[in-house]
Amino acid sequence: MLNMNNWETKNVDVINDIHLDPKNIRIENSEELSEDDLMDELFKYYKVMDLVKSIVTDGFLTIEQLIVVERNGILYVAEGNRRTAALKAIQRPELAPHKFRNSIKRLTNNMDISSLGQISVRKAPSQDAADHVIAILHTSKQRLAWGPIQQAEFFMKKMNEGKKAQDLIDEYPNIDVPALITRGQIIKLIKSVEYGDEQIRKYVYGNKFSFSTLERLYSRPDFLKVIGVEVTKTGEVEPSISAHLFSKILTKVISDVLNKKIDTRKLNKGKEQEEYVRSLRELKDTITNSSDYKEGERLSLTSKPKNKSVERKRKASNSPLGEVIPGLENEGKSSIDSPKKPAQSYSKLDMGDINIPDNYPLPIKKIHEELKNINFKKFPNATADLLRTYLEKMIKSYADISSKKIPDKNNRGFVQLDACLIWLESEFKAGHKKGYIQSINKLRGIKNNSFVESKEHLDALNHNFLISADPQDVTYIWDTMKEIVKGIFR
Repeated sequence: MLNMNNWETKNVDVINDIHLDPKNIRIENSEELSEDDLMDELFKYYKVMDLVKSIVTDGFLTIEQLIVVERNGILYVAEGNRRTAALKAIQRPELAPHKFRNSIKRLTNNMDISSLGQISVRKAPSQDAADHVIAILHTSKQRLAWGPIQQAEFFMKKMNEGKKAQDLIDEYPNIDVPALITRGQIIKLIKSVEYGDEQIRKYVYGNKFSFSTLERLYSRPDFLKVIGVEVTKTGEVEPSISAHLFSKILTKVISDVLNKKIDTRKLNKGKEQEEYVRSLRELKDTITNSSDYKEGERLSLTSKPKNKSVERKRKASNSPLGEVIPGLENEGKSSIDSPKKPAQSYSKLDMGDINIPDNYPLPIKKIHEELKNINFKKFPNATADLLRTYLEKMIKSYADISSKKIPDKNNRGFVQLDACLIWLESEFKAGHKKGYIQSINKLRGIKNNSFVESKEHLDALNHNFLISADPQDVTYIWDTMKEIVKGIFR
């Protein structure tokens, strides 16, 4: 068992005493880069500028100290290179890439930056000890990432405790609080009404309830009008519809989700969304124009969940959304789109809806067939390694067939996976495939805090002798990667 109690705590100067790690697993070929190059990489590709803004606005959080390791008399940051790059840039904006310097100067112009120049770090006794901590931080399940519903739950609890929406917006300026309040209150409305269909009841009140498709819809004013709610500037929801009518419309929507008539892909474009909302409007008109229609009780945010088992959970957890939220009592970072536990019970990857076009090279087709047939539960490490190869070769083949060249990110003549993903993102943006970009960002590790399905994890599985994959890791990785492959063939 790892024991960090005896590790030395040191106060260091962020400019002179600590250095970015040239062995940073985030960055390919990092050992060949200078510190200036590492700063450029972290700012350009790992959103350090966002971190600078957060530190300037919210302060430097010391919940997790930086971990340093000494090599040849120099202290290198083994864990926390993005934070280190941000702190260095705040002290000396000229260390950042040129295009960010003026923005950093403007952000720090009226603040005392001296308090951020000296920080406390933990010194690992050896590189192996540092690697052990890094592996635990990025791959273990000690911290349970918050999903979209849990993020909303956090702010619902704050409002239940008496906080006003505007107070929360002011307290958390770097978080889209209105969007989370809207999400939380829409969920609360959905759970507050009765549903006649048993399958829908189980889905709405159970732990498999997914909100992603509904979120595509309620961002549209015409959908909000159909379901009879208005959203204020602070994100608060104001219902003006009967609970009975709201239930009828949501029954249709949830039924379509369960029967796969709609999902985030089928509602990816405005035209498809508009047509679907039109069908809901027609349903609403049919219901309200029927001779036996009665208005009934008004929909209200103060209504309690109608499912008794959920109500028991709500009392036990004091959860305003009627669910038990694991890990909510712990402080921690929320993450966007954290992975849901796969429901797969089989031992082969779900690749049935992917067909390699005839003009792709034979080796790609052979790898595809191997992945279709490999038992990933029995051979998770082999599968994960092959998935990385599959994706990189697939993107390179796509570029070759399109008669395009993928730029070498580090200008050293080698095009690796990160460069492939950056290029593919630009291609998807130009080719009206924006719906697939989120999966690319997720794999690159810049849209969420989940290490499991990231390129960084794939690199670690390939290079770090302390890290191995399990079958659940493989399913998370493939669930993200599959959407990217679909985007290539779309």
